[in-house]
Amino acid sequence: MDVVRIERQPSAVEKYVLWGSREWAATIFLDDRIGEICIMSQWGTYSYVWNECGRGEGKTLKDFLLGAGKAYVMNKFGYGGNNDHFFPDKTLEAILGELTDSTLDAGIRAECARELEDCEDEYQTSTEMYNALCEFAPTTLTALYEDDPYDIPWRTGTHPRLVAFMETVWPVFVEQLKGERDGT
Repeated sequence: MDVVRIERQPSAVEKYVLWGSREWAATIFLDDRIGEICIMSQWGTYSYVWNECGRGEGKTLKDFLLGAGKAYVMNKFGYGGNNDHFFPDKTLEAILGELTDSTLDAGIRAECARELEDCEDEYQTSTEMYNALCEFAPTTLTALYEDDPYDIPWRTGTHPRLVAFMETVWPVFVEQLKGERDGT
């Protein structure tokens, strides 16, 4: 990788430390110069850089964040794996739902249901779960999905820690920014 430029600059970063009443804390850094936000909290570490964010119109990063919707910001913080968190319990529930709704023979459905009981475990990834399905539920894989892992109803979504951060800390931070803007 070619380094184009490195420059040491005096700090223009603002630091916010938020303390919750239920023993939580978060530290948020804002660098208006480059449109960067960095967050460290018990719910995870998040960051994003908005290169433009309307600063050409005289707006600051704080102005931009105040105008941005919570869902938009959460999506940006979700890059890097937080928006594709694997939910094994919801996946197993979806497979059982498809099994119930299927037109498979009752005997095959019963065998599949027994197989799936053996698959109830904690899986960190869809690969781990797929390997368990191959081992413990081969009839299910063949009967419902013709052994094609892409047909399995994998359930993914926003990581629960990011959701908790956005519900707990983000509104408090936004209120702080509004107070600074409004002088209250």
